[in-house]
Amino acid sequence: MKNIPFTLVLGGGGARGISHLGVLRVLERERIQPDLIIGTSIGAIIGGMYAQTLDTKICEEKIKKLFKSDFFTKIGLDFFVLEDYVDRHNFLDQWINKAKRNYILSRSITGESALPEKVLHEALSYLIDDMDITKCRIPFGAVATDIRNGDVVIIRTGSLTTAVAASTSIPALTTPIEINNRLLIDGGAACITPVLPAKRISNNPVVAVDVWKTVTHQKLPSRGLGMLLRAGEITQVNLNRLLVEQADVIIQPAVQEYSWVKFSRYNELIEKGVHATEKILPDIKNLRKKILKEKTGHPQFIFKVYEE
Repeated sequence: MKNIPFTLVLGGGGARGISHLGVLRVLERERIQPDLIIGTSIGAIIGGMYAQTLDTKICEEKIKKLFKSDFFTKIGLDFFVLEDYVDRHNFLDQWINKAKRNYILSRSITGESALPEKVLHEALSYLIDDMDITKCRIPFGAVATDIRNGDVVIIRTGSLTTAVAASTSIPALTTPIEINNRLLIDGGAACITPVLPAKRISNNPVVAVDVWKTVTHQKLPSRGLGMLLRAGEITQVNLNRLLVEQADVIIQPAVQEYSWVKFSRYNELIEKGVHATEKILPDIKNLRKKILKEKTGHPQFIFKVYEE
């Protein structure tokens, strides 16, 4: 397998992206190592961690340490999901949680973001030892979106922590990150599973891990705002499907029904990644025999992709 170069693409999806660790665990066990890792959002976090350490056990330990920390609890991400209230029958508990949730949401509306920039960097300090991104043990690139013009930017130079921070800067939740006069936000804003950007910088076949949600058959929203949000969700799902289909091998852990903030279920999510990768392992091992899809040119030009 060492003689079969390929690019591993890790997509965005919040907590669902913890399943990337399960994918990497199987590849590590089978001694299958990508020549390049490209990640968006949570995919950039997991990809950056692994590119730095080449050890999934270390990555998993760091992830668990963060999610069990008092610091992570205080961030309050669970307040963005209404059904995560601890006790629906306890009035005081509901009132306190709703007040906290409204405070965070009001900050995102009246201020630049719900959380200070230092919170993102502190969270990443649990996971990544800052270094020059070019010194990673596997070449790595973090995908971000230029909020000024919509460009897709692949960050492959400079600080590893800053690159990952830019790729994970969720609009309204955290502040944009400025790099080389670009104001960057989460890569998922333009490119949830960055298959095409990966193909722009390497001719190697692409193994893509898709952890984005699907359009669920839940009860339709009754208000206009809810309809608007659902329409946006449909757009995201269909665009991501188009991107993912350009990969040579696709791994799709069964995590679509998990909430994007359910980080507490990291053990389940990792196992989902393991199971999905084991099923698709023969396709990865047979990449040498696989006839690569011809580049039609059309999908390659959906985005302006820039390498920083």
